[in-house]
Amino acid sequence: LIMTGYVCIAGIGLAVMFFAALIITAYYIYRGVFVYPESERDEPDYIPDSALYHGMESDLAGCMKNMKNDSSKELSVMSYDGLRLCGRLYEGDADAPVVIFFHGYHGTYMRDGYGMFRFCREHGYRILLVDERAHGKSDGDTITFGIKEMHDCISWIKLVDNMYTENAGIIIAGVSMGASAVLMAAGYKEGTAIPKSVIAVIADCAFTSVRDIIKSMCQKLHYPVHISYALAWLGALVFGHMNISSTAVASAEAAVSGIRIPVLFIHGSNDSVVPSSMCDRLYNACTAYKKQLVISGADHAVNALTAYNAYADAVGEFIKKCAKGYYNEKSED
Repeated sequence: LIMTGYVCIAGIGLAVMFFAALIITAYYIYRGVFVYPESERDEPDYIPDSALYHGMESDLAGCMKNMKNDSSKELSVMSYDGLRLCGRLYEGDADAPVVIFFHGYHGTYMRDGYGMFRFCREHGYRILLVDERAHGKSDGDTITFGIKEMHDCISWIKLVDNMYTENAGIIIAGVSMGASAVLMAAGYKEGTAIPKSVIAVIADCAFTSVRDIIKSMCQKLHYPVHISYALAWLGALVFGHMNISSTAVASAEAAVSGIRIPVLFIHGSNDSVVPSSMCDRLYNACTAYKKQLVISGADHAVNALTAYNAYADAVGEFIKKCAKGYYNEKSED
């Protein structure tokens, strides 16, 4: 009996140690993936020494200089969960559409906003460049891959609606995580529906779901996919209070099946972060009017840098037709 008692105690001790190790590991994975402290954030005009930008640094730096020198107004809005979110508004023509742009994971409004900013300034469109939660000047230290960012998107839309009671419509646009967030916002099936003032969505290198992108990155980094994802899911659930496997709140692919406004999907054929196959899946799942632009040879989040003319032509044609209500009457497919 004594031996049996010792065995039971040892078994319980091992179980407790295993559970503690599991929780500790999940916590550190959560910190590494989802937490982005203000002290670690890039300056808006920082260009990483990355192969993504090689040969394109001067174009990007020139556009960033224009962003700094161009007249803009700082705006802020409160998120549904009490965070102060910041953005910069560049005015345009009085009767022009308003583009609200969302950058990517660990991105900046300057670096990721290159293409959309340049396009809007060339065409007289208004553009609001947002610092997403836990980025730039915005509050928060937790990135949720679109789960909460999609609600932030709706908050910004309402702010712009109140500023411009009469306009040619709002376009929500984003790159990478920002692209997935705007798709999730546009197709969100619960809570507050996206305002009718939004006439189009532009999603540049969006990922299909939080689960898919985390698993894809684990695979690229040669981590054990199922174990690593399970620990990330546990960390997000316990410490971030979010279910990253939920199709209701963590999947752009599920969201696009409910979108009722036109969507332009853009992706690079050589995207090393978000596989181009994810763009195909999103396009096929989308039930609204849709267009797809694949930039040959482009890597992740540099489609406009790689082929600006093709990018600008596609975006320009799409926005003009959306502003005229063309896609409400005729499908491009």
